[in-house]
Order: sequence, then C-alpha cells, then structure tokens
Amino acid sequence: MSNNLKMQASQDSIAHKIKIVILGSSTVGKSSLMWRFHDGSFILNRTSTKGLSDITKVIQANDKNVSLNVWDTAGQERYRSINYLYIRQAGGAIIVFDVTNRETFKELEMWIKEFTDHCEPSAKKILVGNKIDLVDQRVVSQKEARDFAKKHSMAYLETSAKDDIDVARSFQTIAEKIVEDKVSLASSIKNNDPLMIKPQSKKKKGCC
Repeated sequence: MSNNLKMQASQDSIAHKIKIVILGSSTVGKSSLMWRFHDGSFILNRTSTKGLSDITKVIQANDKNVSLNVWDTAGQERYRSINYLYIRQAGGAIIVFDVTNRETFKELEMWIKEFTDHCEPSAKKILVGNKIDLVDQRVVSQKEARDFAKKHSMAYLETSAKDDIDVARSFQTIAEKIVEDKVSLASSIKNNDPLMIKPQSKKKKGCC
C-alpha cells in the first residue's frame, strides 16, 4: 500500500478529532508534559513556551481512534491575551500546577476562570499536579489538591514529566471525558431529534 493510501486509511479510521489546551502558570511543566506524551522525550530546564505550540497524536479512547490535538499555552502574562482564541476552540483543558510551588496552586482559580469564561459550556477540564518526583520539595499535599479539584468538579491526577508517571493517563482521561460527552450527545440527538419527522403510513385508497 502506498504512503498516500496508508495515510487515507489511517484518517478514515479516526472516529473523533479533539482539541485540548494545557493551561497553568509558567514553569509548571506544561511543555514537558506535552512532549513526554507526544514522543516520550524530556528536556531538563526546557525554555518557557513563547506564544503557543501544538502536537497531534492518535490514541484510543472509549475503544475508538481519536486524533488528539494538544495546544501548549504560554503561562506568562504578556502572552495570555492570545490564549482565549484557542480556549474557544477546545473541547477540554488540562489545568496544571507544580506541587512544589504554592504560588502556582494559588493561581489555579485564575486559570479555571480564564477557561470557563471563554470555553463552550460543554467543554471538560481536569486538574494535574506535576513534579511529584520532587518528593522532598513538595508543598501542596495530595489531599489539599483533591479537595480543590472536588470543589471545582474536576478529576485530579498527579504526574511527573521527568519520570513519566501518569502523563499518558492524564491525556487519556480528558480525551475519554470529551468522547463520552460526544457519544452521549449524538445518542440524544438520534433518539430525540425534534427536527426528525416520522413518515406517515400510507392510507389505503378506497374503491370509489
């Protein structure tokens, strides 16, 4: 099979195309999480994202092939004015803080507000506490983070981009939440479509 035919076959097998954004303060490890997920790479002291960057990866979610387009947003104040353009297009967000930096935890309220102010009402979000490999430097407890996530109706996961702990699981979780919502919506429309007019049964014509 030619490369073009292989590409077409791969595209045809994709059930859903999803866009998500990674939000959080600068230095929490958003880029490291994205690239670890994408190709397994990790660069210590990676430079902060300037503007936005993105990757696309096909994964399995709810037994379907899903093309996941991930946007890594800049955490610095001077770049935040363009984040909303991508938030509006996203089906969900991974909101990240650094478990060794309490200030990034305090700023979560701001990031959640930024997401909910600009996203579609159906968009999903999860909370991720990154850098759990730095055990001795941890300042935000798991309980505190879980309580915060529960308050905002979010799933909570802890990751280490450096040690590759639950990175893929984080992306898998948000993808599954979005797919579940898409499937549920499609089923609801199919079964209760107000625009669907049922055909009337034909009446038998009389003899005269």
